[in-house]
Amino acid sequence: MHTLVVDNNTLYTQAYINNSHIQLRNNSPRQQAMSKELITIPRTPDLKVIETFQGLCSQFGFPTFSIATVTGVSINDVISEIDNPESQEFNLLLEADSTVINLCQSNHRGIHIQYYRGGTADPKSPLYDEVIINWSPNNSNESNLSPSERLEIGFYLAKKLNPFDPRKIAQWNVPEQFNQAFSIHDEMLNRLEQLNVKLIEDADSFRRETETHYLEKEKTLEESIEKKAEELKQEYINRQSELTERQADLDATLAEIDARNNTVVRREIRDKMLEDVKDRFDKFGVSPSTEQKRTPVFRGILLLGIVILGLLILSLYEYHILLSRPLLAEAQKNSSPSSSENEVLNIKDKKFIIDGSVEYTWYWQIAKTSILSFALISTILYAIKWQDKWARQHSDLEFELQQFNLDVNRANWVIESCLEWRKETQSDVPEVLLNSITRNLFKSNSNKEENVIHPADELASAIIGTSSKLKLNVAGNEIELNPKKVPKEISNGNS
Repeated sequence: MHTLVVDNNTLYTQAYINNSHIQLRNNSPRQQAMSKELITIPRTPDLKVIETFQGLCSQFGFPTFSIATVTGVSINDVISEIDNPESQEFNLLLEADSTVINLCQSNHRGIHIQYYRGGTADPKSPLYDEVIINWSPNNSNESNLSPSERLEIGFYLAKKLNPFDPRKIAQWNVPEQFNQAFSIHDEMLNRLEQLNVKLIEDADSFRRETETHYLEKEKTLEESIEKKAEELKQEYINRQSELTERQADLDATLAEIDARNNTVVRREIRDKMLEDVKDRFDKFGVSPSTEQKRTPVFRGILLLGIVILGLLILSLYEYHILLSRPLLAEAQKNSSPSSSENEVLNIKDKKFIIDGSVEYTWYWQIAKTSILSFALISTILYAIKWQDKWARQHSDLEFELQQFNLDVNRANWVIESCLEWRKETQSDVPEVLLNSITRNLFKSNSNKEENVIHPADELASAIIGTSSKLKLNVAGNEIELNPKKVPKEISNGNS
């Protein structure tokens, strides 16, 4: 705050910071009509001065202000609004930010504020500047500033220009300039102390606010955690209760299962087995993969039959040629007496005549045709026998399933009978009785699987078996087989 001192004769006013209090000393009636107050400030650059007067215009309604420089350049009617263009000289002052402003002044509603570089007295001070404030009544229709507005202007100037009191420090036996420098330095120290106190207070206030915010946040988090813990605890209790109920239901189910009669469980197992057997009856047959395994064998038999049939047809054709050869020769001889019989045969069918003699005889052709016919009939019989074996296997399997169904019922009856016997007599069933009621249980009555043998193999076995002696010439060595010379012990052992 400011202390304003006004003496009797010169209306000299000094403003300085002193315990946030303003004092005015008026000793004459003339001072009540007009007052002149002087503020001593440290050396201030031009930019700071211009900013101060622009603030007066923008905050307190001062219309314009004027500037005078040490070079005699005057800038009048400077407007603070941004949208109004400034003069070129004013822009140069702003860019230079020097100390060439000698005088800057403005008035508004009975107040006249003047800034003097180096003060009003001669010689000019190199250390401080002065601001003079003239308070005078306004004779125009415009109303004067109120006391509160005047105080706000004083506070504004004190805040912007940092005034000091040159008389605050004891006068030493040094030049006046040193005393003024000491005053400025002391005032700067006071301001730094006040700034330090303010910073400490702000830091303490910030710390208190932060601590309060932290405590509130901590309290909120604790409440949230407690609420969440309570919810989790309640959920745990509910799930524990559900688990207990499920465990009780499970125990009751297990007790019910244990309490059931073994006979009922056994009969259920029997029924399931019988249902499985019945399902197999309904869907009796082989799988597609098993059915496909028959295809190569069937195709081989079919191919063998086709080959033998083709050879048989060819043999019959040759046989027909042999039968028709004499007739052709006779007809050709009658029509052309000059041609020989051999030439006719050579023209008709060359492969039957070689050097005038017949290559194939009637006996060989009849034997070949007979052998091929026998091979074809044997192949057909083998195919029929193979198919019959496959059908027998199916029938045996079906019979075994039926027998298994009967054996299951029979075995269940045996078990129940044994349990009832033990329950009634407290002893085991006699072994003779048990063997009699379980005889041939789960035993297959199907005959042993017979291998399918080709009729040619059977014929060869029959020939070799009935022959008295067999000699084989193998690579110049003779092997003689005589069944009569085989010892009876060996023969019986093999049989």
